[in-house]
Amino acid sequence: PNIYFVDNEKNFKNAIKNRPLYGTKIAEYLLYEFDLSLGGDIPNGITWVEHVLPESLTQEWLLLFSKEQHHAAKDLLANLIPLSMKMNVSLSNKPYPEKQKQYLDSSMFKSTRQFAQLFTEWSPNSLEKRSKILADWALTRWSY
Repeated sequence: PNIYFVDNEKNFKNAIKNRPLYGTKIAEYLLYEFDLSLGGDIPNGITWVEHVLPESLTQEWLLLFSKEQHHAAKDLLANLIPLSMKMNVSLSNKPYPEKQKQYLDSSMFKSTRQFAQLFTEWSPNSLEKRSKILADWALTRWSY
């Protein structure tokens, strides 16, 4: 039984870390639950899911992520945060420092503000760190 538990825990964490979740209802649900777990204000659901590393690469983003890294990372849960539709549209493909300031100053979601405080840059290493944070949180939230 213990081997079964470890195997399930490992598979669960790997799915949270490595499975592209953008466009799925589970991504919206996970982001909403994560935001709720932080306390504070409770926005009325998630209005939009933002790609921190945008879907379309710009020259600024290519300095941080190769095309291969971009393809592998853009739709992962760790690269997604909740935003209002208006903020999402206004930020689009902007460089991370511009996005970070808006996330911190103007987001109605606590998880997005916390994200901007924790990550002063958005790079493959930052994405890996957030993947671990979310996988550990999810395992605690939905323990076996």
